[in-house]
Amino acid sequence: MDAITEKQTVSDSKFQPYPECVDSRVEWLGQVPSHWKLSRVKDIAKVIGGYPFDSKKFDPELGIPLVRIRDINSKTAVVRFNGVVPDEALIDTGDVLVGMDGEFNVAKWRGQSAALNQRVACVRSTSSVRTAFLFYMLPFNMKVVNDLTYYTTVKHLSLEDIAKTLFAMPPEEELMSIIAFLDYETSRIDVLIAKQQRLIELLKEKRQAVISHAVTKGLSPDAPMKDSGVEWLGEIPAHWVVKKSSYLFSQSPKNGISPPVTDSHDGVPTFSISAVRGGKVNILQNLKMVSLDPSTAQQFAVQPGDALVVRGNGNLSMVGAVGLVQEPVPKRCIYPDILIRVKLNEQVILTDFFVNAWSSKPSRSQIENMANTTNGTYKINGEHMRSVYLAVPPLEEQAEIVETVVRASAKIEDLISRAEVAVGLLQERRTALISAAVTGKIDLRGWIAPKEGEYERY
Repeated sequence: MDAITEKQTVSDSKFQPYPECVDSRVEWLGQVPSHWKLSRVKDIAKVIGGYPFDSKKFDPELGIPLVRIRDINSKTAVVRFNGVVPDEALIDTGDVLVGMDGEFNVAKWRGQSAALNQRVACVRSTSSVRTAFLFYMLPFNMKVVNDLTYYTTVKHLSLEDIAKTLFAMPPEEELMSIIAFLDYETSRIDVLIAKQQRLIELLKEKRQAVISHAVTKGLSPDAPMKDSGVEWLGEIPAHWVVKKSSYLFSQSPKNGISPPVTDSHDGVPTFSISAVRGGKVNILQNLKMVSLDPSTAQQFAVQPGDALVVRGNGNLSMVGAVGLVQEPVPKRCIYPDILIRVKLNEQVILTDFFVNAWSSKPSRSQIENMANTTNGTYKINGEHMRSVYLAVPPLEEQAEIVETVVRASAKIEDLISRAEVAVGLLQERRTALISAAVTGKIDLRGWIAPKEGEYERY
């Protein structure tokens, strides 16, 4: 959001604007209180660059935690550096970190003493209040820099870019009120966001439990049961049969293909692994053109009714994730090498039932138990897929189960969507309050935290 939008966002609240403002002549700041001083980050803080540590000395257990860009929002680092760390490369709890590649994210380090890797900057002031102000202020300026930066693959930020960042600095006493206000407000909002996110997790668990119960126990609570003979499945309805997936496929599972990308109009469309989500394949998402001859493209062309399974991922929970291909399908669209195509014998198992059964907890347990891992990537292959056991009811009952699961899932999805909307609104409110406070759009002089029960609910 720009300064004008932020002002509009808070104008109808109980927060009053400053009586006297002037044009800062800095686009992202807009009008600022007349007594605030235009400053640069280097006027009040040191900007320290990370150190190019030797990757040969990276260790999962020994040495000091090493903070890379991927770690700045965490409490812990994935790897450690087992060697000598220069004092200037050390960071501690509360230091403000800026990722210098990609989206230029800003975070407050929440872990213990650690070493700072290259392409991460530390912004540190001698005053904790000023450091806190920089933490709240910098994301807005970094967004401006990010939006204006031209790049080919990855955007890069320099230490000087951070050091010369312009902002408006309030007097010390006023600064303390602003930080107290922001700490109080953001903590309240963060608690509410965490509750909504936990609700989303619980709803997803409930949806998974509904699916797992339906595809392994059926819909009738009074149905006679029998031992499936498979540890992961347990008891199943007595009239169901247990089958290896190999008996359910009309064709052997087939890996996709990833030919070189092309700008030619004669290219063939393909999609990424991100298209497989929630039991569906959104083929129209992130399409790119690749160079492939027509005869080969025909062999890997995606058809409605195909089931696509993720065969490799760094996240074990994503390995084996399945999606059903639905309309529309671009002509000759092929699937990438990271996916496995499954064609089913629908005289034995319905594709929709297979997708739900394959996503159930018993199937997930089998898949995750079989997955191989190499360099942090989990993988399965066609042989693994053929070895998964599923409980298979009669076709008519499969159709009833699918219909029930669809109805139940739709209700849960609606609740999840509402919770996600709530999270989005809370995050917008959080951003608006921070922006208004650090750019002087609301007067917080003398602000005092209200007593319990005296404050408005979000």
